[in-house]
Amino acid sequence: DKYIEFLGRSKFTLCPRGTGCSSLRIYESLCMGSIAVIISDDLKLPYSEEWNNFSVRIDESDISNIEDVLSIYSDQRIIKMSEIGKRFWSDYCSDDNLYKIIINTLK
Repeated sequence: DKYIEFLGRSKFTLCPRGTGCSSLRIYESLCMGSIAVIISDDLKLPYSEEWNNFSVRIDESDISNIEDVLSIYSDQRIIKMSEIGKRFWSDYCSDDNLYKIIINTLK
């Protein structure tokens, strides 16, 4: 519960790759309205053209510049990105809609 509460209060969530290219933290942060800071060179995301509207991508080799990268985001932009991310999660990742996406993709 404390982790989820913390995510909900965070503007950004660092989402480094796990043993594979992705991390569940990406989707947890979207659900809670935190902007996912995706640190993975090889990750291919579904609906990739939309992700720049609600997440930040950082190359693994650029991790030392993360503070500079994130400092350009105004509070107003962060709020907007958070709203878009929560809507994306609801539309494509939530339990209520994920099965619809899977079925439509398999058709």
